[in-house]
Amino acid sequence: MALTLSKDIILKAKAHFLSLEELVYLYGVLTHHDYGVEVSVDRLRMMNMLDKNGEVTPYATTLFEIPISTVTKYDADFEDFWSSFPANDAHGGFHTTRKFKPLTTKRDARNAYIRARQRVSHEDILEALKMDVQNRIRESSRHNELSYLKSPKRWLDEEEYLNVESIDDEGQGYEIE
Repeated sequence: MALTLSKDIILKAKAHFLSLEELVYLYGVLTHHDYGVEVSVDRLRMMNMLDKNGEVTPYATTLFEIPISTVTKYDADFEDFWSSFPANDAHGGFHTTRKFKPLTTKRDARNAYIRARQRVSHEDILEALKMDVQNRIRESSRHNELSYLKSPKRWLDEEEYLNVESIDDEGQGYEIE
């Protein structure tokens, strides 16, 4: 998505004491694109442009002449994926030995999710995640196989949703999708 630098946006940025690089960075966060600019994230947080999670604040979105719904069309689906992803490997009699979500930032996982959505549907991703977790739990008799689940970002980037085994309709064995 291209950033149109209208006179109005530049004047708003100047009024908020933002550099061109900071403006481009904020737009990149908002649209989930990496434009390769380096800025002080701490400065943007102090200016109330980014929240503590590195997301653009509602205050900062007023700089741009784009409706927020167009750049966040995947946000509801991503939040569904994020909440469906296990937080850790605890299940049954197994205690937590590994936490999955701290291994990746939510923003990095969201970017990986958006890339994955270019190839597969939200429903397919969720179904594959569900099957992957269920298979790992089912195969955990002596060792906790769930502890080998990748972080959300790696699970998406390495296209694990394409490699999930599922039980066939009759419950007689496995098939690779």
